[in-house]
Amino acid sequence: MAEEVRLEKRHLMLILVLSLVLSVIGTLDMAVCNVTSLGLMCHFTWGIFARSTALPIAPVFLLLLMIPIKRIRGVSVPVLVSVYVVGLVMSYYGFQDMVTFALHPVAHVMPLLYSTEELRNIMLSWWWMPPYEVVEQVVPGNVAVNWAAWGPAILFWTLYMYTFMFFTSSFMLLFRKRWIDVERIPFPHVLATYGTMELVHTENAKKRDLRPYLIGFAIGVAIEVQILLTYLFPWWPDLFNYRINTSAVGCVCFPADDILMGTIVRWGRFTKDPLAHAIFYLAPLDVLFSFTFFAILMIILDQAAYAFGYYTGATTVSGGCRAIYTEAMAWKPPFYWAYLSLGAIQAIAIMMLWHSRSYIVETVQAALRGKASEGEVFSYRTIYALILLSSVFMLAFQAFSGVAVAVVLVGLLVTFLQTITDTYSLGISGCPFVHEKAVWMSWPLRIIWPEPPSSYSTNWFMAHAFLVCGWNVVPNGTVNGAHTTMSVLKMCQLTGTSTRNAFLSLVLSTIVVVPVMLTTRVWIYYLLGTSRVTVWGTCGMENMWDSGIERYASAGSAATIFSSMLVGGLITAALSLLRARFTWIPLHPLGFAMAPSVGILWWGSWNAFVFAWVAKWLTLKVGGSRLYENYGVPLVSGFLAGLALVNVLAHPIGVIRFFHPF
Repeated sequence: MAEEVRLEKRHLMLILVLSLVLSVIGTLDMAVCNVTSLGLMCHFTWGIFARSTALPIAPVFLLLLMIPIKRIRGVSVPVLVSVYVVGLVMSYYGFQDMVTFALHPVAHVMPLLYSTEELRNIMLSWWWMPPYEVVEQVVPGNVAVNWAAWGPAILFWTLYMYTFMFFTSSFMLLFRKRWIDVERIPFPHVLATYGTMELVHTENAKKRDLRPYLIGFAIGVAIEVQILLTYLFPWWPDLFNYRINTSAVGCVCFPADDILMGTIVRWGRFTKDPLAHAIFYLAPLDVLFSFTFFAILMIILDQAAYAFGYYTGATTVSGGCRAIYTEAMAWKPPFYWAYLSLGAIQAIAIMMLWHSRSYIVETVQAALRGKASEGEVFSYRTIYALILLSSVFMLAFQAFSGVAVAVVLVGLLVTFLQTITDTYSLGISGCPFVHEKAVWMSWPLRIIWPEPPSSYSTNWFMAHAFLVCGWNVVPNGTVNGAHTTMSVLKMCQLTGTSTRNAFLSLVLSTIVVVPVMLTTRVWIYYLLGTSRVTVWGTCGMENMWDSGIERYASAGSAATIFSSMLVGGLITAALSLLRARFTWIPLHPLGFAMAPSVGILWWGSWNAFVFAWVAKWLTLKVGGSRLYENYGVPLVSGFLAGLALVNVLAHPIGVIRFFHPF
């Protein structure tokens, strides 16, 4: 795969057809499996697997389907890349995960049925909101869709996805050379998926030792089959204790009476997510060590704070309440961990821009001179034009949706910074951690509303839709464009594929998938009804998008939040500058940002990082980089493929269960 290859018109047609077909089939499948079992929908997915890694499953499975095809006829690299692109788009926009499937677009209108008259009148003033009596029809289902009434809602959320896609992908194009060619960021998701692509590609498959891949594949299949049978049959032995205090995605939440809950204040949650343990193994050792170091430091500091009288109610509640609810240490004194992390998130992006200042100057100069940009998707002049145009479109769309210009401008800056950090973390560690709405994602709004407003308004609600709800989980739409773009560009580097061809294919697939997916969801919800298919939004509008005024006030004062963020930002900047000056310093600023983050705390992912650090340290200690590259990476690739195979095959079982319950 050394020479550059190009996608031709026939490959674009393949992408178009697959995007259309899978959008419909995947949506129907997700709805039916939703009815039969939340376990089948939350754990086993065609789309994004869990939150710890937010890894797209569809690309791996579609590549596995190429194995029997290649036995009949050869499968070329452009075909494999085309399949990868479609799978990536389907995972992020089509299948997504259980949260986003149950959110876009139907759940966004459901609060109309459960809100007070005052809030209902605000909602009915939105140009895209269907009438009350139309929304009522979706609850029982089994009625014809009023497409005229639902058309504006479908259009609104289509534009929402498009807007963020083009905005975030445009500045990812700018950083392609810096991240992929210069820094050689690994992108564990892509690296693990590429192992399956190598297997499919005939020439490379003959040259490599398949044993590590096949061993990993067998382990992945064995683990996922065990979890699947645990969900399907109540009599099946629960070897991994998934029926005890464990969510479908593997997060264990201890009850208040657990033996350690009464003594260790930071105890409460950990993850059994098998994929997180494997993918984090592909992260750089210094990032894994840094996370482990800061996580242990936090345990020690919190225990000391408890001894001095802080967190007095923590030991009487469960792990969930300690994570983000009533006794959450994340936004309580003395450390305000979540806000330290938020400051670190912004600082990582700022320091990245600082360290890339000469590179950015070069791109600006190349744009001004109209100089050709070798290896890039477009010329730098075109890339900067896309950044400008997408920013204007974002401003216009949000303003047309009822968001004040001041809020939009703040949102543009915050989306820019947080997308850089989140995508950088995805590329380095395999963990896009800048997520989980809770109360911490409303921090940019405190620039506009230092004190909570006295009443609700369209500006307030829609600001939360764009700046809070959008950051709840990865496929909600905010960072989809950045993640998919950088993943495709990284795959282009590994396969020698034309970046322009691949990116345009990504855009084509996205443009097709989004409206088809949203339209099909409206139809299937009308057919089956929200009374049968899981949907969010069965609450008042003040509880949707985490937009309650009381909830906003519970986060603390703006002064506390911004001062804590400043401290976290300064610590991150210091770590970044020290590492740039002294390369031997082992503490990576990303580890400091991740360890206290709300996402990691809520998902319980800390133990997966610790496991990955120990496993990778032992690998490099015993066999060095050769053992890691020849056995460690293929083992993870095979594990991902085995997990993906069982994940997707679980869904036909769910469909059968829908028509013939067992």
